[in-house]
Amino acid sequence: MEVGSQLLLALVQQADAKGFLRYQLQETLFFGSEVEVFKFVASHMAKHHQLPHPDTLAAQFPDLPTVVEPPSYYLDYVEQRFTHKVLNKTLLEANSLMKEQDSWTALAKLEESVHYLRQRSLMQDVIDFRTTGSAMVEEEIRRIKLAGEDIGLALGWPTFDAMSNGLRGGDVVSVIGRPAQGKTWFLVRAAHHMWLRQNKNVLFVSMEMDTLSIAQRLAAINAKVNATHIRVADLSSVEVIKLSKARKGAKKHGSALWLMDGTNHSEVDQIFTLVHQLCPDAVVIDAAYLMGHPDKRMNKYQRVDANVELIKRRTSQQAVPSILSFQFNRDAAKKWKGGKGEAAGLEDIAHSDAIGQVSSAVLAANQDDSVETANQRIIDVLKCRTEKKGRFHVNWDFDQMDFDEVVQVKPGALQFM
Repeated sequence: MEVGSQLLLALVQQADAKGFLRYQLQETLFFGSEVEVFKFVASHMAKHHQLPHPDTLAAQFPDLPTVVEPPSYYLDYVEQRFTHKVLNKTLLEANSLMKEQDSWTALAKLEESVHYLRQRSLMQDVIDFRTTGSAMVEEEIRRIKLAGEDIGLALGWPTFDAMSNGLRGGDVVSVIGRPAQGKTWFLVRAAHHMWLRQNKNVLFVSMEMDTLSIAQRLAAINAKVNATHIRVADLSSVEVIKLSKARKGAKKHGSALWLMDGTNHSEVDQIFTLVHQLCPDAVVIDAAYLMGHPDKRMNKYQRVDANVELIKRRTSQQAVPSILSFQFNRDAAKKWKGGKGEAAGLEDIAHSDAIGQVSSAVLAANQDDSVETANQRIIDVLKCRTEKKGRFHVNWDFDQMDFDEVVQVKPGALQFM
């Protein structure tokens, strides 16, 4: 299997110039006819600052193998093959030296090879700004210009999307609130927006609800039908028509929205094994603080701390943004209930300080159910990539299933009759 050529072709088909640079591919990783393919792709990248078009590569190398997996799949095999080659050669040399009673040189050979392989693995996370770093900046500029305003995944709330400049692979967004404050609704609405409006593949994982419960909420938002009416099967004739029409539209929609019951597969690596297989554009994990961990000796605080850091690592490795929900601690509620108008902050997130530390952005619901919050909710942006804080208002309308951002009309735009 020409796995090296498959890796290069997978990168070309996805136009993943950033991946080509990040993987730090070298000629020594390729064998036989793969070497010429690598030289052609590397030369094209150096000269034109982007990967060749698949048709260009196919015209140059008509016998290329087919690819059906993402580049990371083939990279694993290329790295394993390279490791096997280096170790096999070293062991043969060491064996020859041992026969000559030169054990010290044999040991030095083994240590040198192990050091080299470890360095190779670590260097994938290190770039030289003079070469790879500058090239990655240029590639990002080119990608943004080609994409226009849509430079990243949007959650559908314009204020936050403008602040974050769009979500990219490796970003972690945390939605924080006390129990029953609407965290799941915010996540369902964000997942629906990415799926329907941006045509992105989304994996939604719930750690406290079954897939039917999440599907009912999604159906409600998709059809603009009251979720309670769907749940208790008490629908008007108009609602039945709207639900049926929305279902037919969802069936024809080009992108996928997968739902996963996380209570049966509760560990981070179990979920990200599925992420590796499905290759979604975004991962949403509701009630992420309930996720399990292989080390059953951990208490809940240690478990959440370890899982959050592992999610961040897996999110970065698989270049996919993750949107998670967590809870505020009890002290947070005392702040906004104290009559001082004080909002909870990052220090009030329950279970782990790592949540606020590793998150690219943190959104907070700082209000309980009341007359004032019956129709609108305030979302505080406690942290964002731009290091600015902010807030925006969202509709809280369960009749029309409207959780969009409230458009603030400026006084000058008002028209009086």
